[in-house]
Amino acid sequence: MMNNIVLVQAPLKREHVLFILIGVLIAINVVTFIYYWNQVNVLTLERDALKQQVDDLSSLVNTLQSQVSSLSSERDALMQENEDLNTQITMLQNQIENLQTQVAFLQDQINILAGERDSLMRQVNKLQNQVDYLQGLADNLWGQINYLQGQLDYYESIVNLELSRVLADNEAIAIPGNSYHILSYTTEYAGYLIIEFTATNGISIHVGSNFTGEYYYTYPNNGTTTNGTFYVPVFPGTTYIFLDNRGPFRPGVTVTIIITYVY
Repeated sequence: MMNNIVLVQAPLKREHVLFILIGVLIAINVVTFIYYWNQVNVLTLERDALKQQVDDLSSLVNTLQSQVSSLSSERDALMQENEDLNTQITMLQNQIENLQTQVAFLQDQINILAGERDSLMRQVNKLQNQVDYLQGLADNLWGQINYLQGQLDYYESIVNLELSRVLADNEAIAIPGNSYHILSYTTEYAGYLIIEFTATNGISIHVGSNFTGEYYYTYPNNGTTTNGTFYVPVFPGTTYIFLDNRGPFRPGVTVTIIITYVY
């Protein structure tokens, strides 16, 4: 009885183990499938990312190729411009050399002209000194001419008796009785006197000069007078006007006189 029981339990254990093994295999397959599925998904994502990178790089390559083409065109243009500039530089260098030659020639001309200018300046200064000297002489001569012309005009005025000077202007002179009073004036040139007078009593007036050495004119011609106006010639030198109140029993007198010298 015991042996039968053991035989029955043994097959049951084998089936149990088989099921377990099958389950394990299934689980392993499921896990493996999930793993590889995830790997496929990851690789798919990486592939898509790589494809996007490839597309981006392709676009970048196209852009760079376009830029390279543009830069090549710019390089070619710059190289042509550089050649043109080199040509222009060569032309400018030739022009500079030509101008330097002209400058050297002009500098020589300037030096020659500067020497001539300095020589002319010395001549000008010499001539200017002569002009200044002659101008000084001319100014001096003009001054002398003007002075002499003034003197000539002055003497012509004297000759023409166009000048005058007041020697006495309403001068009041008191003369005691039986006495006289002498007025003396310097008369530089020949001319005449205009004598106007009034007196409180009759007097006579005598005119003389050191030129003649005597009294040569008397007013009035005879006797005395209390007033009058007369003209009398004068000579160069000192002219004397003798107010005469002499005579016995003659009272004192006051004479008011105006004397104008015309020359």
